[in-house]
Formats: sequence, structure tokens, C-alpha cells
Amino acid sequence: MDKLIELMNSSLLSGAVIAVLASWLTSRARNRQDQQAEIGALRVQADAMTVAVVELQAAVAANRLLWDGPAERARSFLLAVMAAADGAARARIAGGTHAQSAQVGFGRAG
Repeated sequence: MDKLIELMNSSLLSGAVIAVLASWLTSRARNRQDQQAEIGALRVQADAMTVAVVELQAAVAANRLLWDGPAERARSFLLAVMAAADGAARARIAGGTHAQSAQVGFGRAG
């Protein structure tokens, strides 16, 4: 009977050690898996951020090429002059005075 009790105590002790070890290994494996998932998600986010930055740089370069040149400035100035002349002419046709047509041309009167 003593042998049986001693055997049972040793098997309970070894079972407890095995249970603790299995629990520790399981939690460690889960933590490692979670860490790997977080690293993967961060890599995806970093790739998306890199693509966004490159696209923004390309948009800035295209903007400079298309809109910041002297030809575009001249076109914008010509468009503003034509809009002012159009407003002044419409005001003059509608029976306004020279002063009123100038104000309409410069956008000061409606």
C-alpha cells in the first residue's frame, strides 16, 4: 500500500509538472504567434504607407510640371483678364456706366 501511495504521489507530482510545462509552452506559443501576426500587420501598414508616400511624391512632381511653369501662369493671368473683360462687357451691355462696368469687371459689384 505504501508503494501504491508513493507511486501515486510521484505520478501526481509528475502530472502537475507536465501540466505546468504544457501550459507554459502553450502560452509561449500563443504569444509568439500573436507577435508574428502583429509584425505581419505592421509590415502591411508600412508597405501601404510607402506606396502612399511615393504616390504623393509623384502627384507633387506632376503638379509642378503641369501647373507651376511660366506658361501656366500666363494662361491663368490671361483667363483672369478675359473673365474681367467679360463681366465689364456684360455690365456695359446691360446699360451700366463705365464705373459700374469696371466694378463688375473687378468683381466688386454684382
